[in-house]
Amino acid sequence: MRRIVLVEPKPPGLNVFSAFKLPRLGPIILGTILARRGFEVRVFVEQMGLVDDSALAAADLVGISTVTSTAPRSYELARDLRRRGIKVVMGGPHVTFLPDEALLHCDYVLRGEAEDSIVELVEALRSGTGLLGIAGLSFRAGGTVHHNPDRSAPTDLDSVPLPDFGLVQGSSALKGLSFKRCVPVQISRGCPHACTFCCVTPMFGRKVRVRPVEGVMREIEAYDPRDDFIFFYDDNFAADPAYAKSLLRAMLASGRRFRWSAQVRAEAAEDAELLGLMRDAGCEHVYVGFETTSDEALAAVRKGQTLEGMTRAVRAMHAHEITIHGMFVLGFDEDTFEGARKTCEWAMREKLRTVQYLLLTPLPGSRLFREMEAAGRLLTRDWSRYDGHHVVHEPARMTPAELQRAQIFGHEHYCSLKERLRSLARLDFYRLAVQVYGRKLNATWMRENREYLERLGIRR
Repeated sequence: MRRIVLVEPKPPGLNVFSAFKLPRLGPIILGTILARRGFEVRVFVEQMGLVDDSALAAADLVGISTVTSTAPRSYELARDLRRRGIKVVMGGPHVTFLPDEALLHCDYVLRGEAEDSIVELVEALRSGTGLLGIAGLSFRAGGTVHHNPDRSAPTDLDSVPLPDFGLVQGSSALKGLSFKRCVPVQISRGCPHACTFCCVTPMFGRKVRVRPVEGVMREIEAYDPRDDFIFFYDDNFAADPAYAKSLLRAMLASGRRFRWSAQVRAEAAEDAELLGLMRDAGCEHVYVGFETTSDEALAAVRKGQTLEGMTRAVRAMHAHEITIHGMFVLGFDEDTFEGARKTCEWAMREKLRTVQYLLLTPLPGSRLFREMEAAGRLLTRDWSRYDGHHVVHEPARMTPAELQRAQIFGHEHYCSLKERLRSLARLDFYRLAVQVYGRKLNATWMRENREYLERLGIRR
């Protein structure tokens, strides 16, 4: 057991993130841990380039990181490797919640956060010792499936090594719609909220665990502000406002002016001091999960925000010269087609710089998935459709065709000639570039999904 290859399979098709080929950090961190222990490690991010088949063929173990939409591609790859006699371990949120399904295609599943369990598994395979003592491991032996007890999530994130992007084949491709290299940095895990449609809390817990500010600063200061743009990967950069402020003050004290962006909730804008520190420390853009303008829907999914609060948040962020990428979900049970239109129109009225409209997707692990499955409302278990661009559940107040049309309307409205002219008038060439790209992406997606749209009764 010497050569290990880790793979992040590509998404099933075009989506709103197709222009931003950024890797998930999990496989890279696991690869870094194993490389430090003397193993030969290579990491492939399929969206960045082809996986080297000769590297796969020479591997003693291949690890595959899986989210729901990439599960079919992951299973296909795992089956091919096993036919060639190569051991396969899978991890990630999808297989964490559906390990029995995954074990039909692979040898081992590491559930949850796997920094410790990957080491124990590799050492057990190398020494030939038993697997029953490895917490968080699922495996099949002698026709019997074993699910070892769950592993406690690591509380000391300072012990987790910084990701070695040099392990990623083609890592120089860390770029989006910018000339700078976009570098992902994660400062925390966990989320204190419990939105019914989200699987972050089931995967990482409701307790927010943070890295020491000093460790984050060591990571950031290894990059060059002239060439690197920092993207904080956390689901909520300000989940712990006091910690976020400490980090921002440290960034300011360093004297190095980085440009960066992060995901935050709308409530972050209620803290004027936090917004001021974000702006002064170089924050240019935030990604905000507004989801919908329906107060009824926001309450039902336990989002913990209102339309009035969202509107105040947008204006406060704009007052601090922080632009906004609005993230919306269409298809909650309280939604109607007209309500979806109002959501899209609100986003333009409030001058959000960029937007995305994804369809409600019941992901395994979420409360929504359990409820939809129990009610028989899942239209398919073709996981490649669980990408936020296909209707996969029976809506309550719309037909599937109406819901799909609502998403098409949202993106066409944002990319319309009227909105492009507005971008030009504001001299906002970034927004204009996103709109031109989005218009082309939307047209290409509809062309590639013509058969699916026709089955819904949508002809374009």
